Amino acid sequence: MMTNFSHRCNIICFVIWITASLTVYSLPASSMEPGVTSDILPMPKKPRLLQYPPWKRPLWQVHTVYGLYSAGGDLGNRFGPSSMVGLELQRQSPPNGWIWSLHGGHLFGAQVKENSLFGAIATASGDIITANGVFEDYRLRQFGWFVEGRLGKIVFPMGPQGSGIRLDLGIGMLQHKIWIETPNNNSPQLSSEYKRGYDRLCDGLSLSQSLTYHYLSANRLINFQVGVDLIQAFTRERRSVRYDTGLRAHDARRDLLDGLKFSWILPIYERSEKADLYFD
Repeated sequence: MMTNFSHRCNIICFVIWITASLTVYSLPASSMEPGVTSDILPMPKKPRLLQYPPWKRPLWQVHTVYGLYSAGGDLGNRFGPSSMVGLELQRQSPPNGWIWSLHGGHLFGAQVKENSLFGAIATASGDIITANGVFEDYRLRQFGWFVEGRLGKIVFPMGPQGSGIRLDLGIGMLQHKIWIETPNNNSPQLSSEYKRGYDRLCDGLSLSQSLTYHYLSANRLINFQVGVDLIQAFTRERRSVRYDTGLRAHDARRDLLDGLKFSWILPIYERSEKADLYFD
């Protein structure tokens, strides 16, 4: 009886050994490696989210602008060279698309060419006498504002993505006048109310054209725009009368500004809502 029981145990052990051996040899080789699970079916891989590259997204830009201009036309008869500082907000569509911008700047200069500005209230040499009987140390400067909307396009790509030769056309308004500064503020004939009769305030519609190189670095650290800027304004004087002559002066004017401008760019890349899914 013991012999039969021992024989049966040997048969059961042999069957278990054969089954285990077949199971091991039927597994793939990768499952025998350390750290790898023995699951027959591999786990599905999760899809990864592929965002569009930054240069394919719509782009906002903030420009800090400086320009140096020479005056022409009627403006050249009144003022010398001038400068303009301002800000520009731009919206750029995907690569090499249209660029919409809104620009505003402050125009200023130190040279005023009109000498006989004050007429009868000045001496023969052009000086102003204060209420204390001394000469007023007045200063004349150019002062103005310029606002416009522009439409541009990179017509010749050159350099990193989004960079190249750029052409812009704009329409807006130009305003300028003679800024009369009286440090002593002791001349009744040049009070704030009377200065308006001498400041030659002008404004009107303006057109502009610019040809620049627009550069956006791949690492977003160095971004600038530099080139030629041309402005033509069709203005008129807005004061009802000139105090120095007692006459109205509302004749049409053609004011020109030709110069170079440079802007440092802060690009703002939008997070794209579009994405592609792919599997490794």
